[in-house]
Amino acid sequence: MEGISLQDYLGGFQIKILTIGGTGMLGASLMLVETSHKMNGTYFGEKPQSKNMVELNIVDEDWVNKIIRKFNPDAIIHTAAITNVDICEQKPDYARKVHVHGTKNLVQIAKEMDIYFLYISTDSVFDGSKGNYSENDKPNPLNIYAKTKYDGENVVLNYSNSSIIRTNIYGYNWLPKNSIAEWILDTLMKNKTINLFRDVFFSPILVNNLTEALIEIVERNLTGIYHIACPEGVSKLNFGRKLAKIYELNEELINPISISELNLKAPRPLNPTLNCSKIQRKIKTKLLNVREGLYSFKNIGISGYLEKLKAL
Repeated sequence: MEGISLQDYLGGFQIKILTIGGTGMLGASLMLVETSHKMNGTYFGEKPQSKNMVELNIVDEDWVNKIIRKFNPDAIIHTAAITNVDICEQKPDYARKVHVHGTKNLVQIAKEMDIYFLYISTDSVFDGSKGNYSENDKPNPLNIYAKTKYDGENVVLNYSNSSIIRTNIYGYNWLPKNSIAEWILDTLMKNKTINLFRDVFFSPILVNNLTEALIEIVERNLTGIYHIACPEGVSKLNFGRKLAKIYELNEELINPISISELNLKAPRPLNPTLNCSKIQRKIKTKLLNVREGLYSFKNIGISGYLEKLKAL
């Protein structure tokens, strides 16, 4: 169907989208997005209240086939992942099962049923030696999380009706964990000191902004690899300082440190910032810069979104 949008292909009708990992930060944002499309999702572990989500373990092939056939979606957005980098390093077999074999199970049934497939990958597939990576740059993942996510990409590439999105997100979580923005905000609001890396750079996109872009990508039936992130890079330190300014919190509580000062289990790329010019030529959704994204993060926090998130 490449070259024709899913909406056109379906005669302008509502698109049935199934989000795999609907209780993750991105998955929850997709489940709560305001859209005319039919949104369903899956979860694994803690059960949400939503009647539009069912349990699914993606490493179980029979379970995957049963759920996908039950929903019979027009598009699958695969967001499920083990995002704790150090846990992946400790449990490489577990990471491979989820990121590679789980993805293979989903791609296999999508291919069989001719379902459009969108896979969420990571900026960490790059080693961070130069930054501003385009889709043409060769990945060189440094840790198990990134290696298995990259192997998942290669599974998806075997299916032509698919797209791969590399990104780095922040926002609000339904699950009991914090994104970098939530962690910084919570720490500073408690008037506690926080250490942030002066020598680690990223291009973080507000998850709600990414969600808008993903819906448009599904509508346009774009295929291939795309980078979707903040259109500018920033150090973790300056990201925190910008957040503090926007919330009028005490910047002096932020201590600049080097990543070399910590004994992290898994190696991290120092500058995996992404060049997003390719996707910006393809979609109308505006990718917010750091300041715009953080202002939007603040506004979302007081707009009633958190109440909707808790009720998911």
